Amino acid sequence: SDFTIELWLNMSSSQAAGRVINAWNSATVAAAQWEIVCTNGNAIQFNCGTNGTAAVVSLNATGLMIGTWYHVVASRTGNTFALFVNGILKATATQAITLQSADTLTIGARRNGASYIEFFNGYVTNVRIVSGRSLYRTAVAANELAFTPPASALTAVDNTVLLACQNYTNIDNSTTAATITNV
Repeated sequence: SDFTIELWLNMSSSQAAGRVINAWNSATVAAAQWEIVCTNGNAIQFNCGTNGTAAVVSLNATGLMIGTWYHVVASRTGNTFALFVNGILKATATQAITLQSADTLTIGARRNGASYIEFFNGYVTNVRIVSGRSLYRTAVAANELAFTPPASALTAVDNTVLLACQNYTNIDNSTTAATITNV
C-alpha cells in the first residue's frame, strides 16, 4: 500500500546508527517494517523489511551536514520506494513486497524489548505519516526529480495517521489522535 513518511531533522553529531523514526514488529526484532536512520556519520537511510528480513529495500542519501535542517521524505507508490532530501529525489528502488506488520512506532530511538537503543543524536520536528497515499511522488512527474518542501508546519491531509513533534508537547495532531509516550 502507498505511504508517505516525512519529517524535518537536524543531526547534532556524526552517528553510526541513530534511529530517526521506525516501525517494528516485536516478533521479528531483527528487522524493521520501515525505518529512517542516520548512518555512516552523515547519511540518511530508508530501509524496508518483510517477513523478518532486514533491508529488503535500502535507499541512501549521503553528504548531510551536522547542524543543518533537512526535510526528509520516504515514500512508496505501487512497488516504487523513494527517498527525498530537501525535495530532491536521492534514491529509488522497485520491489514487489508486502511490508511486515508493525506494532511499535518509535521516534528518536529503536525499541529493544523493554528498553531503547540506537538513539538519534539531534532534533526531529513535524513528523507526518500518511497511509494509502504517496504525497510527493505522485506530485512529481515521471521526468522530474524534485519538489519544493513545505515552508511552514505540516498539517493533517487526507489519510494522515500521525502528525507529531510540532511543538514542545507530545500530541498526535492527526485524526487518529494516537497516544504518544515519552521515553
